[in-house]
Amino acid sequence: MLDEASERLQPTTAPREVEIDGYVTTLHHDRREGEDEPDAEGATEPFRVWVWWNDRGEFRKVQFDLDEETHRKAVNAYDRKAHVKVGGRLERLGKKWVLLHPQDFRSG
Repeated sequence: MLDEASERLQPTTAPREVEIDGYVTTLHHDRREGEDEPDAEGATEPFRVWVWWNDRGEFRKVQFDLDEETHRKAVNAYDRKAHVKVGGRLERLGKKWVLLHPQDFRSG
């Protein structure tokens, strides 16, 4: 059973550098009011974003994590239904598309 779970987490396509050009569809952050402190390991909950993107004729919902300041820009783009662009390394993990090391997030 562990081998099966491990296989699902392994990349199923070769990672590649991309620039995603799409729309924010979902935003998520687990921090609750007053929980500004990092956990015991020094980590804080990620600010997660999902963008709907047309990748060479195939639509993909891609998730990635942003810092708090950039996440606010994503929230603003979501509220305005604005187009966004972000670069990074696209990888498929199981059924998920994940953008690693997102950089240069911007909206129009």
